[in-house]
Amino acid sequence: PTRRSSDLYILREKPDVIINIVDASNLERNLYLTTQIAELGVPVVVALNMIDIVQKRGDEIDFSALEKSLGCPVTPISAVKNTGLDELVEKAVTLAGRRPAPQVFSKEVEAALVQIGEAAASEASLAAYNPRWLAVKLFERDEDLMNKITLPQAIKLRVEDAIASVEAVMDDDAESI
Repeated sequence: PTRRSSDLYILREKPDVIINIVDASNLERNLYLTTQIAELGVPVVVALNMIDIVQKRGDEIDFSALEKSLGCPVTPISAVKNTGLDELVEKAVTLAGRRPAPQVFSKEVEAALVQIGEAAASEASLAAYNPRWLAVKLFERDEDLMNKITLPQAIKLRVEDAIASVEAVMDDDAESI
């Protein structure tokens, strides 16, 4: 499914846990999606697939540092060699049903997300949305969301102030941040 349809499924169906299978041999490229999934407020276990290829190249991945950065369990697997799958399933079952409070961004962004979330919480028409997801989408100035909702001017100003503050500190635009 597309990114948007998977967002909708996760937000509407509220699965107990998500197993995010990531190509460990091209980790950086795949972690962006992982952070987006973590933003949805559903427990996530990251499966680093093709770990055998990473090891064969002589590369190493610091799993505990990655877990700390992502705020979720990380398990190395090799689907081809059928290794690590039992541990992956065990972690997923253990995590199922918990609702994490992901903190995958810098402290400045996290503080802005709190401010944006508080501003959005005062608008009754937004109550159906997952608060964390909504705050991130507002921070990103997500065009699809902005076309679906109507924000009162006072809330728009609070959201924009929070975003502008982070953009100034980080000297970058919100979408890039």
